[in-house]
Amino acid sequence: MKTLSYSTISTAVMLGLASVGGLASISAHADVLEVIEVTAQKRTQSVQEVGISITAFSGEQLDALGYDNAQEVTAMAPGVTAIQPNGPSAFYINIRGVAQNDFSGDHQESPVAVYLDEAYISASSGAGFQLFDIERVEILKGPQGTLFGRNATGGLVHYISRKPTDTFEGYGKVTLGSYNQILTEGAIGGALTDTLFTRFSFTTNNHDPYINNTLGKDLNNGDDWAARLQFLLEVTDDVEWLISARSGKQDIDSGFFEHSSARLNPETGLGEHFDGPNLTTSAYQEPDNGVYTGSYDRIGFNKVESQGITSNLQWDFGDILLTSITDVWSLEKDYIEDSDASPQDYYNFFLQSDVDQFSQELRLNGQSDNSRWVAGLYYLDIDGTFANGGEVRGFVDQLAGAGAGTGPETGGPVTIWTPFDTTTETYSVFAQLEYDLNEQWTAIWRLALGQRRKVHRLLAKLCGNCQWQ
Repeated sequence: MKTLSYSTISTAVMLGLASVGGLASISAHADVLEVIEVTAQKRTQSVQEVGISITAFSGEQLDALGYDNAQEVTAMAPGVTAIQPNGPSAFYINIRGVAQNDFSGDHQESPVAVYLDEAYISASSGAGFQLFDIERVEILKGPQGTLFGRNATGGLVHYISRKPTDTFEGYGKVTLGSYNQILTEGAIGGALTDTLFTRFSFTTNNHDPYINNTLGKDLNNGDDWAARLQFLLEVTDDVEWLISARSGKQDIDSGFFEHSSARLNPETGLGEHFDGPNLTTSAYQEPDNGVYTGSYDRIGFNKVESQGITSNLQWDFGDILLTSITDVWSLEKDYIEDSDASPQDYYNFFLQSDVDQFSQELRLNGQSDNSRWVAGLYYLDIDGTFANGGEVRGFVDQLAGAGAGTGPETGGPVTIWTPFDTTTETYSVFAQLEYDLNEQWTAIWRLALGQRRKVHRLLAKLCGNCQWQ
């Protein structure tokens, strides 16, 4: 089948003419094309019938590939990469060069959106969650603001978990690895009554650190867990209600930088790398012990906790399906790193996040012999309290003329502390109509109208003994 597409834009209304397949880019392996059904257009379709560029993975494929983290799915998706601008503190997805790359993280929403069971995850710290008991993953490439209320100009990634069934089933597996790694995953579920079904899933990941710290405690261990509990209630033959509660935690000692010496070039006025001691009077030079060995005076850490609950209510009126999706989600993060990656107490960058998010979607789906349509309303509210800055005792001492990293003149730690609050509200209306002109061609009308309001309140200060934690 061939594809011809064009669009005109007027007051956020788009008209397209297309057939499914042909030039429509469908990125998936041959076996994926044969078996996977997706919901990229808010209804169940074979991946072969979706007229947009999409990569899809089934749960069986993810298991075979050994993926246990959400970011790993990008490795097998053409034109898609994972970005971690600040190690474990933030995770973004890059689709065709469109991405967010802000290391300060959670207050900046990415142009590539992440969804879990139709619930939007706004904070980058929450987007690199553990992957377990997954039915499939869909990666949609290109703007997705029409059918997903949160505008996603680069695309989106949707993770869909396995749902409760009326059949008792379960599984469990344990993986052993290097550095005494123990990775577990399991699920169990079935019918509680004739109309109520449940499923509980979990995963844990623990391993010893693999970064050798010559000054003390080694870094980059594993200490993660996540769990999901779902209840599916068949209220009537036409009404179905799914409640999903999820929680996860990471508490690791992080350290991933290798010290690199630099100096000011007097001719250009710019910094340059050189093979010699750094940090002026401290005269520290990284020994050539490889990237897995360093000297860290500040033990970094990344502590992330998140909880959420999603309600998905579906009411089938025959020709029309009403869907209501309500989600409440929260995340807390504390992160610090030894940014100078040396024995000197020079500069240690930190981040903090406390995010509360609420979203509501109301959606109607319908179809006839030669048409299909969807229309909906979407609301999103994000309230976040954030902070970033650094412990800068050595840096301030050097500016004051003292020896870098010694810090006796300060009388204690010196901190640059920048706390701020961010509130985001998003309202949108979306609709799409597909009409089959004949067996080959389908006309597609799309509508997306929305408003977004974002407020920042910022405070920055330099203090001698303030506690940022």
